[in-house]
Amino acid sequence: MTWNEDSGTVSRAFDDWKWNDRENRAFLRLSAQWLDKAYQQTWEEAEESFAARDGLRGSVS
Repeated sequence: MTWNEDSGTVSRAFDDWKWNDRENRAFLRLSAQWLDKAYQQTWEEAEESFAARDGLRGSVS
């Protein structure tokens, strides 16, 4: 079998590798998106929590 990726004539192992590589890249891309959103949400919640605590301290003094 000759090697010609453009025509689709490659080994089964290469096809498996290419599929796995595509899945891994998609997983990494989506994980980064989800982590960015979760990190931002957690940061905002922490800011709100600290602001609420500071507001309580200010009213007690």
